Amino acid sequence: MTPQTPAKPRLQGDKETATFRWELYLANGKIFDGYSAIKDRAEKHDKQQLLQDCIGRIVNSGYLDKTYQMLFFKRTHFNRAQDVVLLEMYPTRYVAHDYLALDLSTTEFINRIYAARQTGQFLDYKSYLPPRLNKRQQDAIDFEFSLARFPTYEHFVAHCRDYLKPRYLYARVEAWFHHHKHSYPQQGSAPQPGAVRSGPRLDGPIQPTPAQAAMLSPDPANQQSIVNAQQAVQNLQNKFKSTR
Repeated sequence: MTPQTPAKPRLQGDKETATFRWELYLANGKIFDGYSAIKDRAEKHDKQQLLQDCIGRIVNSGYLDKTYQMLFFKRTHFNRAQDVVLLEMYPTRYVAHDYLALDLSTTEFINRIYAARQTGQFLDYKSYLPPRLNKRQQDAIDFEFSLARFPTYEHFVAHCRDYLKPRYLYARVEAWFHHHKHSYPQQGSAPQPGAVRSGPRLDGPIQPTPAQAAMLSPDPANQQSIVNAQQAVQNLQNKFKSTR
């Protein structure tokens, strides 16, 4: 009798620890869920490379031809409904959202995938992954500033807060942020030497200017507290006037 090769154990996704998840909507009506972490295995530390590897593996398995839509999410670890959509992929196009829209390494990788499909080069899609850079090379890309890359102040803040802050020391990110934020005229002139810097801090909620209001959602509870405080002051003033 010919000995049978034992089947490879099926890898199980770990939805509790995964950084990313995805939903694949198949043409036959089925829906597949997936996670970037595997049970009992450590997830890759570099989250940019992790997402690229997940995309390459899924596309390599033929799902761009089997699905009519694929959605990739950054997990919030609170509620699936609060997970952030990063990427929509369709058979002939894709849409990048949130910080992924500024991730040139990943979007160029996806561009190469679609370019290969248009030319009929259905090769190993993982071969289109970008070269893995050393730390100094990656730093140079991550901290490269230009108005073409960050056309608005909101784009610049999002890159610092959502992309750089989780990867680098806070003091370095904040210093780079303050160095370049004055490239946007609406943020005012640079502070004088020795002056205390003002403006958004990257370790807490960013206080929006009117131009940034659309980017940040107000806290209804805080707004109501402000209204209540203003009303209390007005009541005291009215009472004082009535006793004069």
